[in-house]
Amino acid sequence: MKCISTAFALLAAAAAGVQAANIQLVGSVMNSAAKEPFEKSKTLVYAGGKTKRDAPKVYEPDPNRDYNLEDGYIFVLQCTTVGFRPECISFGSEPGKCVSYFDFDPKKGDDPTSISDAFNHNVTSISTNTGGVCQFYHYTGCDDKLDDRGLSTSYNYNLNVSLPEDSRTVEYFRNITSWRC
Repeated sequence: MKCISTAFALLAAAAAGVQAANIQLVGSVMNSAAKEPFEKSKTLVYAGGKTKRDAPKVYEPDPNRDYNLEDGYIFVLQCTTVGFRPECISFGSEPGKCVSYFDFDPKKGDDPTSISDAFNHNVTSISTNTGGVCQFYHYTGCDDKLDDRGLSTSYNYNLNVSLPEDSRTVEYFRNITSWRC
């Protein structure tokens, strides 16, 4: 009976999109403040649509080239306390997919908006697992209304500190809703 209940618990966790992930991290992330939170935080994977790219086409050497991801997902560690301190979640999605915190809310249960309530317009630290740049936006839809050019970054210890390469960083402190990697 114990084996059956354990198997049921594992299946229930898998169905919810929560997984204990062994996320691949590039060297720059391995030597950063994001390493430990990546390893210890809850991981959610977006299980929605299968389109490769929703973004407008830009120059790409070969638009049909394979992605160099072992698991097929890019993970973004996002924390609600500066310096990658709890609460943190690693959000995983396919490359090119626009996702928001609302996409990760549980579909059933006692608190169907638990993820969006905790993270929407509340993130202070972000890091990708690949070291590649993601685009972060104020609103859902990843600039589908062309009113938010977004913030491009791969690692930010404190979004409330303006960076020399983009002084708009502070505009995204506790003000992110969607992203695309």
